[in-house]
Amino acid sequence: MKKVIYFALSIALLSGISACGDKESKERELDLKQKELALKEKELNMQTQTGGGNTATPAPNTTPTTAPANNSQNMGTIIGKGVIIRQGNTVESAKMGNYDENERVTILSEARPQNQNQAIAAKPIDLYDEYNGKVVVTKLNKGKALVIESFDGSMYNVSYQDPKYGKLYAIVFPDELQNISNEVWYKVRRKNGSEGWVLGKFLKK
Repeated sequence: MKKVIYFALSIALLSGISACGDKESKERELDLKQKELALKEKELNMQTQTGGGNTATPAPNTTPTTAPANNSQNMGTIIGKGVIIRQGNTVESAKMGNYDENERVTILSEARPQNQNQAIAAKPIDLYDEYNGKVVVTKLNKGKALVIESFDGSMYNVSYQDPKYGKLYAIVFPDELQNISNEVWYKVRRKNGSEGWVLGKFLKK
């Protein structure tokens, strides 16, 4: 009888020890899982802060917004009355009309043509139907564009395409002209959307 009781107590004791061992093992396993979870959470936080990883929150965009093309730096004001709108960047280009005085335009591009025969009148000039003409057909106002046809060393032969009378001529002294060869020209757009060229002398940025 005593042997049976001793055997039963031994089994119960071993069962208790085994149960305690299982409990401690589970506690250790749970503790390891908690530590592993904490490490993963820390790693995820580091990735978010440095921008790494696929799940990181993207950093806010702090890049300045590009200014629109049509801003104050691309605008200009037409200087003078009756400034001609031309199809190209030369005084021989077709006329497309006239700008309004103090008109605001959008500057699209600029160019410096290498034309050596470009000039504008530095003072009013009488125009004739031929170089040696005796009767004045019309008077060209200061600031209007001319074409230099030739130079004999002291005088210039110039021409002007008048919208009413056609091609007219004059022989002038050098101080009556202002050479504009290699001057800048601007391609501009008006408020109505039309585009044309204007000599830089007649546009203020």
